[in-house]
Amino acid sequence: IGVSGTEMIGKTMEELFPPELAVKITADDWETVEKGKVLQFDEELNNRYYTTIKFPLMMGNKQLLAGYTLDITERKQAEDALSESRDLLSSIVENIPIRVFWKDAKLNYLGCNNAFAQDAGMSGPEEMIGKNDFQRAWREQAKLYRADDQLVIDSGEPRIGYEEPQTTPDGQTIWLRTSK
Repeated sequence: IGVSGTEMIGKTMEELFPPELAVKITADDWETVEKGKVLQFDEELNNRYYTTIKFPLMMGNKQLLAGYTLDITERKQAEDALSESRDLLSSIVENIPIRVFWKDAKLNYLGCNNAFAQDAGMSGPEEMIGKNDFQRAWREQAKLYRADDQLVIDSGEPRIGYEEPQTTPDGQTIWLRTSK
């Protein structure tokens, strides 16, 4: 708000904030004191982001209001940038014309793109989550795939552009160029 803590002493909310904001702050303050509850919220003010925590405080037989506000602008900007990056990456993974999947250390699927799910006979990527290669049409090649996956995980070295067979959901054998 552009005022130091000592400059705020003795001022009303109306002197510190625009009228609509002063009314909201005052209502929050009364609710906190009257109901004895902790109030926490995030808000934007003058292109900055803040987290405010207000709580009732007893001094003798008087119920008072205490609280603090933290400037979280940098954190909010970092979260927004991360969200934009995730959205961009997700869009790329979903729109490239190749099959993409990712697994956990136990070699269960954590996710895939639509192209991979469709080629696996699934209606969408969510159906692959938690599954393994023995539960797919390519169960005949599961040991081979899992050995390759484990080799990449253990060595930290990628395997690039090698060919391997795969059984499709309709029982045909196709050949894939794979990189892991």
